[in-house]
Parts: sequence; C-alpha cells; structure tokens
Amino acid sequence: MSYRSYLCQASGDLFVKTVEMGLDSVKFVEKLFHAEVASVFYNNWTSSNWLGASYVLEVMDHELHFERGITLDKEFMYWAGCIYRAWSLVYEDTPEEIYRQAPIEVLQQMFLGLHVMTYEMAVEDLRNMYRANREGDHEVGDTIHRNPSVEDRMAVKKDGND
Repeated sequence: MSYRSYLCQASGDLFVKTVEMGLDSVKFVEKLFHAEVASVFYNNWTSSNWLGASYVLEVMDHELHFERGITLDKEFMYWAGCIYRAWSLVYEDTPEEIYRQAPIEVLQQMFLGLHVMTYEMAVEDLRNMYRANREGDHEVGDTIHRNPSVEDRMAVKKDGND
C-alpha cells in the first residue's frame, strides 16, 4: 500500500468510526472541516502519519463536543473520507476550501456516479462542477444533477441520429 493510499484509508476510517459511534454524520463533517485539527490532519503529510482516527476524534470531542444524530451509510462515509483526503493531497487546498467546493450533501448527491472513479478523477469532477456553478452564477445543486454524457446520448437518440 502506498503512503498516499494509507492516508486516504486513515481518513476513511475516521469517517466510519463516527458512524459506529452514532455521531451525526453531516454535523461531524461540517465541524471537522472548520476545526483547527483538520488543518493538521488534511494539510500535513508527516503529522498525518501519527494522527489516527481515535486521536482526531478525541481532540475534536474536547474542542467541539460531538452530537449524536443521523448517521450516513458506512460505505459512503468511508468513500467521502477518502475523497476529502485525496483532494487535500492532490490540490493542497485547505479543509475549508475543500468543504466549500464539495460539502457532504454534494458528495451524497454525486456518490453513485463518482464512487466508481478513481479518487483523483472524482475530485476533478467535483472541482469542475463547483467552477461551473460559480461561473454560471447557479446554485450548487443546479448543474450537479446534469450528467452530460447520459443526457446528450438521450438527446441524440430522440433526434434519431444514433
């Protein structure tokens, strides 16, 4: 396993651990990406080596006081944790920049289409959607639901131009 894969797995494990503890998944991710510990966990290659899920959760609980609530699916949460970590490794965006571009609700909407891609490809798609939404002055959800490849193929079939 590569070091990058290890770091992504550690982030995925952190997210799964919150589900196992019964913590509110959406509130956890929001708090994580706005907490000081996130800047260490998601922006520093060396310190991430020793910051395990239990340590991060303990520090965050001390600082932010977790809330129990609605948990999301473990498979989704693992994937989301990996996506966020891969994003920080490839683009070196801050946790707040990452979350602004792809809040957990967006990942939920896009999961079925993106989870079959490499993490890097999924991150690139998320970044492109964010940019398209900003440039077009749309709300975040406006262009997210459109899958051009599927819709364009359907339009071609309706015109009879297979």
